[in-house]
Amino acid sequence: MARRTDIKLKENIKNHREETFEEIYEEYRHLVMYFTTTKTGLKTDAEDLAQEIFMKVYSNIDDYNPYLSSFKTWLVTITMNHITDFLRQRKDFIIYDNDIVNEACDEPFFSPKFEYAVRTLETVDRDVLVLKVVYNFTHKEIAASLKISIDVSKKKLKAAKNIAKGEWLDYEKKFQ
Repeated sequence: MARRTDIKLKENIKNHREETFEEIYEEYRHLVMYFTTTKTGLKTDAEDLAQEIFMKVYSNIDDYNPYLSSFKTWLVTITMNHITDFLRQRKDFIIYDNDIVNEACDEPFFSPKFEYAVRTLETVDRDVLVLKVVYNFTHKEIAASLKISIDVSKKKLKAAKNIAKGEWLDYEKKFQ
């Protein structure tokens, strides 16, 4: 079932309403920057990719079907596909660095405690946890966005929470 807000959003983009572009950018900028930064490791690449992704969203809005997925799921799918295409051209390995994410977003993205808790998670586990906890995605939206099954999303979230909980408690012992 399509959400009315997603249907209206699509119409506003198609009608080139400038305020809609600004609203979308402000609402989803951190989500896109999280993925572009954690996957590329460089602020300049992340910013360029984010700009390209938003341009792709606007130019491909006719491809979006609000009856099949939420706008945020479609946006993350475009984001992940665009990043994958970009990374195919790169040869170096990216290491997640919260300082780069914070710098790219021009503000702290995660609290130090949260960052400490997720620092040891595998990439997909961290992405599932962030989408669920920070962005309130459903497991269906996570599965569609990351191209995994709903069951895998649930299992990865459970495992990530268990690891993060232990790290969270460790942080409290060390720094509180």
